Amino acid sequence: MFRFRRVTIHTIIFYLIIIIATILRLWNLWNMHLSNDELSALSRIMYPNIRKLFAKGIIPDGHPALTQIFLYLYAPLVEYNDFLLKLPFIIAGIVSIIVMYKAVKTMAGDLVALASIAFFSISQPFVYYSQLARPYAFGILEIALTMYFVTKIIYSTQKPNPYALFQNFETYN
Repeated sequence: MFRFRRVTIHTIIFYLIIIIATILRLWNLWNMHLSNDELSALSRIMYPNIRKLFAKGIIPDGHPALTQIFLYLYAPLVEYNDFLLKLPFIIAGIVSIIVMYKAVKTMAGDLVALASIAFFSISQPFVYYSQLARPYAFGILEIALTMYFVTKIIYSTQKPNPYALFQNFETYN
């Protein structure tokens, strides 16, 4: 039989913070055009194949290859629509808040985790960089995932699982 979980004030505050973070990241996004930085990144993915993308787009640029490859594959699918180009990066920013909550909750408990994500979710640099179709949101997500898996290893009562594999993600992002 289906049973409802008991809803605590911490759960309500958590969801309220996530809703506020989502609203802040989506606010007026349909009217925001691509920045010069984003346009520059898009101009470097206009190559006929992946080999030329690496040779002429990724290596000279110096930005992380994973984001450039993602844009190379994703941008034509959404027909270079400004809103849809930014959407995966906004989602990555929101997911990073959830992952950070889980990591901090493991280390320091509910109240500290809620305070951390409350600050993180409304902080202007994190909101702004989550709205750009650039590697910043994926980088924040990767840092949050690394923090989460390291806390899983440190605070685990079992033999550590190979969570360290996700640390290699940083190399490619």
